[in-house]
Amino acid sequence: AIRKGADVRIINTITQSAADSVLVAMPKSPINTMKDLKGKSIAITRPRGWSEMLAILAVEKSGLPANSVKRPALGSLGAALTGLKDGVVQAAPFIEPYLSMARSKYKVVFDGATLPPMVRAVGIATTAYIKKHPDRLRAILKARSMAVAKMYSDPAASAKAVKKYFPRVPEKALASGIAVMAKGNFWSKDGKFDIAAMDRMLDGLRAIGALEGAV
Repeated sequence: AIRKGADVRIINTITQSAADSVLVAMPKSPINTMKDLKGKSIAITRPRGWSEMLAILAVEKSGLPANSVKRPALGSLGAALTGLKDGVVQAAPFIEPYLSMARSKYKVVFDGATLPPMVRAVGIATTAYIKKHPDRLRAILKARSMAVAKMYSDPAASAKAVKKYFPRVPEKALASGIAVMAKGNFWSKDGKFDIAAMDRMLDGLRAIGALEGAV
């Protein structure tokens, strides 16, 4: 956005890991590790998106070259899981809290929490707003840090608080998903910049062809 002329600046780190994301196979599949996927297919939702980045990073972490596993784009998470069930692909991405609803239906072959820290989401504000309302922004960031602390310390209460935003997810599954992400250090507690983790995200963007050059 900045490269295209938007007058915005990053003001805080929001998420700092891939602990919400996994790659799954069917329970009776012979696929048990990433190395079992050599020459086979991992579904992605669309090119140049997070699911493709996750697939590439997972394959490379296993010691295989990125191009040793096919990455057909099936359009959506639901379509990817349908493709997995029908045998069109041998692995598919899944995310919390929906994984906590259906964990018994799949087996995890790669856990995103095992990837090094990477900043996948940040908060932004226009420079005009930063200059005009610095105290308001500080208050927003402080409130967010308080909410994050609550999610880490009490996933059950946090699930109850956000349940209305996930009407199709049982509260128990929502609490489980929050607990999983908290264990994987998913949210930044203080919002401070972690340049190394930001650079890992940039490397991931370059790997899927979504970014060129230095930042």
